Amino acid sequence: MRLIDAIKDNSLLIIPKNNKHNVVKEITKLEGIYNIKYSSFEEIEDRLYSYNENAIHYLMDKYNYKYDVACVYLDNIRYIEEKKYNNNKLDFLVKLRSELLDLGFIKYGLIEDYQYDNIIIYGYDYINNYRKKIVNELESKYNVIYVNDNILDKENKIYEFVSIKDEIINVAGRIIDLINLNIDINNIKIVVSDSSYNKLINNIFSLFGLKTNIKNKTSLDVTVIGKFFLDNIDDDINITLDKIKDNFDMEDKYNIIIYNKIINVLNKYDNSHIRSFIKDIFKNTYLDTIRYSNEIEVLNIYNNVFSDEDYVFILGFNQGLIPKINKDEEFFNDKELKILGLETSIERNNKEKEALIKKIKSINNLYISYKLYDNNGEYLISLLNDELGYEVIKNNTNSYLYSNNYNKLKLGILLDNLVKYGIHDDILDKLYSTYSDINYLDYDNSYKEIDKDKLKSFLDNKLVLSYSSLSSYYECSFKYYLSYILKIVPYEKTFKSLIGDVFHYILSICFDNEIDIDKEYDKYLEDIDFEMGEKEKFFFNKLKEDLKFIIDGIKEQYKHNSLDKTYYEKKVMINNNIDDYEVTFMGFIDKIMYKKYNDKDIVSIIDYKTGNPDISINNIVYGLDMQLPIYLYLVNHCDDFNNPIIVGFYLQKILNSVPNKDYVHNYLDLKRDNLKLVGYSTSNKELLEEFDDSYSKSSVIKSMSTTKSGEFSSYAKVLNEDEINKLVDIVEDRVDNATKNIIDTKFDINPKVINGENKACKYCMFYDICYVNPKNYVKLKEVKDIFKED
Repeated sequence: MRLIDAIKDNSLLIIPKNNKHNVVKEITKLEGIYNIKYSSFEEIEDRLYSYNENAIHYLMDKYNYKYDVACVYLDNIRYIEEKKYNNNKLDFLVKLRSELLDLGFIKYGLIEDYQYDNIIIYGYDYINNYRKKIVNELESKYNVIYVNDNILDKENKIYEFVSIKDEIINVAGRIIDLINLNIDINNIKIVVSDSSYNKLINNIFSLFGLKTNIKNKTSLDVTVIGKFFLDNIDDDINITLDKIKDNFDMEDKYNIIIYNKIINVLNKYDNSHIRSFIKDIFKNTYLDTIRYSNEIEVLNIYNNVFSDEDYVFILGFNQGLIPKINKDEEFFNDKELKILGLETSIERNNKEKEALIKKIKSINNLYISYKLYDNNGEYLISLLNDELGYEVIKNNTNSYLYSNNYNKLKLGILLDNLVKYGIHDDILDKLYSTYSDINYLDYDNSYKEIDKDKLKSFLDNKLVLSYSSLSSYYECSFKYYLSYILKIVPYEKTFKSLIGDVFHYILSICFDNEIDIDKEYDKYLEDIDFEMGEKEKFFFNKLKEDLKFIIDGIKEQYKHNSLDKTYYEKKVMINNNIDDYEVTFMGFIDKIMYKKYNDKDIVSIIDYKTGNPDISINNIVYGLDMQLPIYLYLVNHCDDFNNPIIVGFYLQKILNSVPNKDYVHNYLDLKRDNLKLVGYSTSNKELLEEFDDSYSKSSVIKSMSTTKSGEFSSYAKVLNEDEINKLVDIVEDRVDNATKNIIDTKFDINPKVINGENKACKYCMFYDICYVNPKNYVKLKEVKDIFKED
């Protein structure tokens, strides 16, 4: 019986969720109006048994389970009854079930009293034993109608290919044939049971101008807003949500989708517990993928239905993949499944095999193929064909009529085989005579300028710059393009960056408030998603004592300072509108100390460094080595200051490599000396004294001292007001220049070389992408004194 023939007014239709869209579309074609409600077995099961976030928290807290393990236990309690099983695991679950019921953390429901005349079950390959109990109860109350696939038992063929690539290419060509015959692309379905096909399908289909519905699953924890939420989570969740609104463009559609997804997650959970497993929730919550028309649907064969108009391509018809093999490795082993009255792995294998054979025999327009090899090894044809008995067609070759891009790629591969291994393929001569202009072994690595309007659309008319991105652009503009436009390398937290983060965090909160450093330090580690080994844990705890020493040292430096106001972790955003772009230059300054002085603010800037800082400023004319001058630019444009006068701008090393204390008598003095500020100070002694009253022989600033005559020593790095203003002007010009070039899509491969030093390529992770060669190098003249040279 077809579903259309079974449809009756006032019915409940139980179908898999993934089939609902197509089924609803078919039913709307019927004449008349039908009162139909849709549900799935999964939804019915959730009404019969459910648990809340308190249950997860309870298992994590009392039994020390991880989030995922707690969820597995809770999911499987649904199969447990209140009785003695004489099995340790099952009896423990009975105990657990009783505990959670008493606490109100789980609940059981009853089959709804549906106000429908009929219940129609459709789209499930087979009904397992647990669901059979549900169906039996439904049958005691309602007229239940099963709709099964019609067995056509047509004669089909199975096509063998040497490689997975050949298999996919052949399918792409056949789909082009169907489209040329005016077959609706929405009626073309691809079935795969192995995710290794997905990426290859998208890559190869793109050469043929075909699109599929395969999308990368994106979990909340890897989105920028999701990470921001986790890094800034407050006891009052609403404060964290307000921070998102303050820091992100909430008119951006993608940002709104993520924000609303976070809201949906939070609405499900009790805020008092959520902090303990919010990271796990985000990791297991995925953004909805958007389905577009004119995309070829790629799906799994199980619990999917196909219409007579569908053209179905089953790929990977290999042993072990179709049908999938259930093993005795699940939460319940076969012995326990038998006790519970559920199917064992062997029983499931037999039922799924039978259901799959019926499914295949019910498809009207069917194409089946399999591979012999892929990168993971060798394969055999599925044992299902022993029962299907379909003819196997071997030695299949692919047509070269459909894709010039693929043909050129294939020609390059065949030429490689000829040049390297002396293998001459029969099709090589034909392809070479057609595509002789592919410039084989003549690689041009030059950047081909992209369309400005496409970039503007891609960036949604928004450009955000920072010191890091600006530095990257001036080192090599192609490096910037790969890092900040294409964003091809995801951020990964390392132990080194973790230490930098925790040091910065503690230093931002410890001076204005009395805190328990041990407690805050350890709590920071609890709140981050980072697994440490024993070695890392040892150093993490050891560095805690170094941090305490640093804090005491900075407090000693404060005794020489009369600047009475301080910003920590100050965020500065400079906004401009340029060529229809909303341009934002954004920076964070670890510490800004300032004081009202007459009608102006005198300001000192300090940025913490965990590495060895380079304070050279001569190369800023080339947009390089701009870290310190960037801070001047940020403060100069910050609305919080009134006519700011810079007293100094410095880096402070907060992690130092010092000799072993067993060999250095003045070990503590050396550590204190390493805490001194490294950078540039004002030459105005009156103002400098406000920041460091010991400047004549400074206890605060590295190399700062005066001679007996009161002049600054030759080692002191001091600048007058005009020189500081010149630095600000140069930075402003470099920011404007980079902004204009980025908007104009200037992303050439142009690593800068100064005095023989390559400033861009040494640690660049994109070396294998750009194929840089000496022709790309931009050799710049060394600037020895920025204030003496134009």
